[in-house]
Amino acid sequence: MKAPDCFNTPFMLHLRRVCKSGGVSLAIALAYFAFCALNGEWHFVQVHAQHVAPRAVEFAPIPIMFILWVRAVEQKTPFQLRFSPIATGLCALALVLMNSNIDAAPLPRCTFLAAILSSLFVFVPFKQVIRQITQNKRLSVVALIGATSAVNYYWLMLTIWFAMCRWTTMGAYALLKLLDLNAVAVVHPITDTTIALISRYFQVWVNIGCNGLEGVFLFNFMLAATLLFDWKLLHKYSITLLFCTGVLYMFLMNVLRITVFFIIGYWAYKPGAWSFMHLLQGAPLALFHSYVGWVFYLFAFALFMGLLYSPPNVKKLKSLFRHK
Repeated sequence: MKAPDCFNTPFMLHLRRVCKSGGVSLAIALAYFAFCALNGEWHFVQVHAQHVAPRAVEFAPIPIMFILWVRAVEQKTPFQLRFSPIATGLCALALVLMNSNIDAAPLPRCTFLAAILSSLFVFVPFKQVIRQITQNKRLSVVALIGATSAVNYYWLMLTIWFAMCRWTTMGAYALLKLLDLNAVAVVHPITDTTIALISRYFQVWVNIGCNGLEGVFLFNFMLAATLLFDWKLLHKYSITLLFCTGVLYMFLMNVLRITVFFIIGYWAYKPGAWSFMHLLQGAPLALFHSYVGWVFYLFAFALFMGLLYSPPNVKKLKSLFRHK
């Protein structure tokens, strides 16, 4: 089966070759880690797992968005690929520095980021990238939003998570009141932040993992990836309105998630509830502390995109989100 033309551009063809050789390198690295573990060098493996893995998750959107951005740009203007020894040397130097200073927590983040950024320009010339950014501003803004989604999430989690917990709790409290469920919202005595929903039979404390920031930035990343992947269809939409609507949408979906989990806990522990509901005792705690929330976020994103792509709604949504 022949690959679509968008995958036969010079960059995508070269990327496929790099991935094949990269797969061999990854297999060698994993074999080396397994060898170290079998020889009792657990500290070496543990330190890399603790420091490198979080950095990889934090900065993974950068190369993903760069690849999608180049793919979208190349459909109009193919890049003239050229190997850059300078970018290769900088990438290798950053990786060596990260490995030699792996116990210093702040340094791996900087060196890992430097390694990723320099690796982007090993085959794609920096001057061409700058020129294409100026010629494709809206495309580049979408890529930037997606590339910084994880970084922004970690930064905001340190700054506004209390406020997000308060807003989420108050949203769930309002929804429970609409459903006429007997619950009260508790204000933190020190920070004056609403972080708890309490009823006679069940209570839940809204902490970092419940405030919905994960869902918001997961949505931003996936929406950016979808826009770049299907730019011909979606490029006429207002980017600002799409992302702002998405942020509000995911916040409300997280409020719904918290409310649903709370209702399950309320009825599971209520003495007069149906007997089969009592079998769910303990389930709310598992729901709050599992990956069910991520499944909920993915379902919410799928629903949003389903409405966006649904044929009867395409014309209406295009007129609503159309770029002025």
